[in-house]
Amino acid sequence: MNKIKKALVILPYIGFRDDEYLAVTKKLQNDGAEITIASTNLGYASGMMGEKVKVDTLMEKVSPKDFDAIILISGEGVGEIIHNSFIHFFLIQANQLFKFIAAIGRAALALAYAGVLVGRRATVAGIASKLVEEGGGYYTGKDVERDANIITASGPQAAEEFALKIKEALLK
Repeated sequence: MNKIKKALVILPYIGFRDDEYLAVTKKLQNDGAEITIASTNLGYASGMMGEKVKVDTLMEKVSPKDFDAIILISGEGVGEIIHNSFIHFFLIQANQLFKFIAAIGRAALALAYAGVLVGRRATVAGIASKLVEEGGGYYTGKDVERDANIITASGPQAAEEFALKIKEALLK
């Protein structure tokens, strides 16, 4: 990456997918991106497989204008992200600024609930596909889908490809 790119990674405070988080952050850090971790609480977020990640800031303290990409990680605690009205508003603002917004697994439902998937192709863990469509999106069933500034992935099996798509988006 030529210019240092800034990525905001949004994690569930308890129960994020370690493998999704590690695939994305390692790929971006290896390419020189500056990563900020945000969640609903300060301290150390806990992964489903034991990973501990220091939260840099609360969601309420960040602005989408300060980042090139917004990345949402899934996991068993993802409900705190997908049902959070502040995060919905944040995603709407990021979309209006045409920031890259990427979500993996059920975290993509936050995009659907915020209305940023209206008229967009997206993918998600299969069982949640109906909710993407109810949110105005077009579920494709692919492992990874990119539609303009929106990148979605179906789940942890697609984490490496998801990370690569984010990297490619940030290079342009």
